[in-house]
Amino acid sequence: MLNNLNEINDQAAGISTNLEMIFGQMEFFGELINDMDLHSDMLPVLFENGLIQRKLGAIYYLLSMQLSEVQKAEQIISELSSHKNKILK
Repeated sequence: MLNNLNEINDQAAGISTNLEMIFGQMEFFGELINDMDLHSDMLPVLFENGLIQRKLGAIYYLLSMQLSEVQKAEQIISELSSHKNKILK
């Protein structure tokens, strides 16, 4: 049971790390939106050069990866906690 609690704690720490990374990515995304608002005259050039598309693609990829990691950790925690409940019954 102690191993399960340690694993749950490890997974929770992983979730915290992934959430911090997601918040950082959202901050980057917000800055991109602000830059687009402030420099709307440059948007055609940025789109033509593919800069905006690359930044959006990177944000999407990183968010997808981090959310997948959070989902995996949630599943592991759920399995471990249901296993613990079975032992206690």
